[in-house]
Amino acid sequence: MTIGIEEKACMILEGLSCHLSDGQVDYECSRGEHTFLITHAGSRFNVRFAEHKLLRKGVDELQAIVHEVVKQIRSISGPSQTSVGV
Repeated sequence: MTIGIEEKACMILEGLSCHLSDGQVDYECSRGEHTFLITHAGSRFNVRFAEHKLLRKGVDELQAIVHEVVKQIRSISGPSQTSVGV
């Protein structure tokens, strides 16, 4: 089964929100770039997906990316700001 871009973005947003329930996760989409804005433990993170790359990712790949992002965010302590592009 193939899922569309909206479903993929929603899956990422839900995964991040669920695993980082003690933080805040927002979503923006503009000009072919999907951005997840995360605030957690005094730190801010931006995770960006170019739409053409997001379209090529399968569900398993996206779940692995969400897991890795959560792992990295949880490993950082103290105020900071980080951007990641995928």
